[in-house]
Amino acid sequence: MQLLGWQEMWARFLGEVLVSLLIASVGGLLAGKLARRLGALARPVSEEGGREAIPLLGGLAIVAAAGIAQALCGGATVLTLAAAGALLAVGFVDDLVALSPGKKLGLQFLVVGGFVLAHGAFKLTGVGWLDPALVVLWLVACVNAFNLIDGLDGLAAGIGVVVSGTTAAVGYLHGDAALVGAGLATAGALVGFLFYNWRPATLLMGDCGALPLGFLLGLEALGAGEATANSVLSRFAVPALVMFVPLLDVAVVSLSRLAGDRALSRRGDDHCHYRLLAMGLSVARVDLVCWSAAAVASLCAVALSALSHERVLATLPFLFTAAGTVALFMVDLTFDGREPSRMYATAGRLARVILSLGYKRRLADVALDLGLIAAAYLGAFQVRLDFEVGPALTAALTTGLVSVWLAAYTGLVIAGVYRAVWRYAGPSDAVRLLNGCVLAGVLVWVVAHFAPLPLSGSVLFLFVLLLFNLLLITRRSFRVLRKGVMALAAKPESALVVGVGKLGEAAVRHLQSLHEERVSVVGLLDDDPFMRGKLVHGVEVLGTAAEIEQIFSAVPFQQVVLAVNGAESRDASAVARFAQARGLKLRRFVVEVDDLGASPERTAQPLVTHA
Repeated sequence: MQLLGWQEMWARFLGEVLVSLLIASVGGLLAGKLARRLGALARPVSEEGGREAIPLLGGLAIVAAAGIAQALCGGATVLTLAAAGALLAVGFVDDLVALSPGKKLGLQFLVVGGFVLAHGAFKLTGVGWLDPALVVLWLVACVNAFNLIDGLDGLAAGIGVVVSGTTAAVGYLHGDAALVGAGLATAGALVGFLFYNWRPATLLMGDCGALPLGFLLGLEALGAGEATANSVLSRFAVPALVMFVPLLDVAVVSLSRLAGDRALSRRGDDHCHYRLLAMGLSVARVDLVCWSAAAVASLCAVALSALSHERVLATLPFLFTAAGTVALFMVDLTFDGREPSRMYATAGRLARVILSLGYKRRLADVALDLGLIAAAYLGAFQVRLDFEVGPALTAALTTGLVSVWLAAYTGLVIAGVYRAVWRYAGPSDAVRLLNGCVLAGVLVWVVAHFAPLPLSGSVLFLFVLLLFNLLLITRRSFRVLRKGVMALAAKPESALVVGVGKLGEAAVRHLQSLHEERVSVVGLLDDDPFMRGKLVHGVEVLGTAAEIEQIFSAVPFQQVVLAVNGAESRDASAVARFAQARGLKLRRFVVEVDDLGASPERTAQPLVTHA
């Protein structure tokens, strides 16, 4: 169907959106009353705390709105609506009586498996038995991923709008009217529900909404992949990008729980949105971050569906690297409160294997660099040939990619690239990365003499340059991402450090490195007036302790950190009295080195303490 032929269908699509939006808006009132009558209530997450329990069952209105709108416009099959209704029933029972995780998962497999067997038209790989199995796993994963992301006011509904809108856009680009209709109907229903679910929410969708919506969105994402005929790779990549945020969350939670030796089915505050809340973001800003991430991934999906196979092949490694970097950053937040080595000491066998491979042996870095090396190699050819790489050269590049991986990995290992930990990576690591990239380039050049690699000097130079920059960006990404999140967070508590000696310098470094407690050092005090205006790790010495009254008026602070001992500061007690009189938090930074062999009872004392 030509794009111009869509003009006559816009009236139908507009009607579908309006019908679903209207039904969801009116149905939300009825669903809220029903939930209160049945006692289906939940207490939402709120940074303010103290919010009353609000009704669940908003999913009844959403699913009814989307289903009726599609049925009226002829855009939904009876089989699809029946499967969604069955999952709605499972969620409805769970909202009322709380099914066990095992029973709920079993019912999901039963409903989704029956749907896939009855449908029988999914073609992903062409292997008869494999396609149904992959579709069942995909749909069940989407059902649970969307259910788990429904943790904050408006979060899941907003992501659902992005996902359904994206599938409609892909359907429009590729002439699939049914996909456009399904996406718009779901988007309209979710927008109508957002009238109640917008912060502060007065209605939650509950499992009766999250389960069928996860199924419908997963099915729409799968349809978006099937609608793309430009590359077989897009058939898998487009759905994954469309559902990126929910799938990222379930992957991060699963991995961090396994590494922490915790049950996968246990409820917890380790989801991505809760991690962002813990870093100081408000609920509204967490929603904005997650919606933005979903929108960026969706735009990539739409673009990928329109690219040629050669460009899809060159683009996917970059997308894989970016997605993997974000996932590793979210997993790394697990270890803000407890280091991997301490978790390893008390972990079970599986958790120890994950921690050893992921953190001790840096297997996660190695896996991510699989896409990074491919991105540098394929990107070098794309840049050198002005993005005009034909099918024959693409086939040759794909064939030689294994040889490039082996050579590049060898160079990076010899240079010690995998000895460094990302969360501690600094400017000094750039030298090691540069050495590794140069050595990788030399080894790739050597391999090109024995393997069929269409390599030239300019391509080799671009490969080394791209590899170095990609490695540098990913290794510094944790700090950049953390700073970006912190910039969106609530204003940190400001602190004044008293003391500019070695202890004061250590205090500034320590306070600046805190992740679980956000502190901003606004200045330092010192008895030496000649130190005024000097910088210690970028923090200015504001004056002496005798001037604390004037300093407090000019630069307000909430806490005072004493990083001096009695012999070094005659005015420490005066500063302490000032802090207590103003109701400021008073803390002392102490570094102690104990001789643990002096007596058995001293072994329990800390090596380093701060208060």
